Amino acid sequence: MYAAIGTRLDIALAVAALRRYNMKPYRVHLTAAKRVLRYLKATADVKLVFPSTTSTEASPLVGYTDSDYAGGRADRKSQGGHIFKVYGAPISWLSRKQGLVAFSTTEAEYIACSDATREAEWQIRLHMDVTGETVVPTIYCDSNGVLKTIYSAVSSPKTKHINIRYHISRDWQERRIVNFTDISTDDNLADIMTKALGPEKHQHFATSISLRSKL
Repeated sequence: MYAAIGTRLDIALAVAALRRYNMKPYRVHLTAAKRVLRYLKATADVKLVFPSTTSTEASPLVGYTDSDYAGGRADRKSQGGHIFKVYGAPISWLSRKQGLVAFSTTEAEYIACSDATREAEWQIRLHMDVTGETVVPTIYCDSNGVLKTIYSAVSSPKTKHINIRYHISRDWQERRIVNFTDISTDDNLADIMTKALGPEKHQHFATSISLRSKL
């Protein structure tokens, strides 16, 4: 947990899954935990790299949000996650099971966007305190259905049941406090927070979030 929170966001999903069985782990959970430890040992020289040059992004504060759908086998709840970067370096990330059962992929992604928007609110205030400048973060989402809901501000039959507490993303997009935009699933860095990836894709995302073995 200490490593996942501090520097190793590439194990955040695994740690989030394992912590659910702290009180009563079975052999399968202990085996999975050992795999995480072996991975950490094999990549002990990997560290977060903060580039000295500024990012080419339009906004110095950039977020990525994603969710799986009904990934929890026991309760069918979805895993949501987000990553925020400042000038190309990750400074905040989260992988967490959602508190309710989503009825569709769109709803699961919408809830993840809501969580990312709340994190953006804190990051905007922190950026103002540090730099004295107002920033409009760009938040990338790979769900066209969610982006249509955020942009249109019109509830469809598939989304009108969603609790009003999750409409903060739509409200802040309308007020231009944040800017949601589309991104390919292959480039959505938050994917590493919500799904178990193959070795090549895992390595690709780890490198993209500035986790490297050397400068």
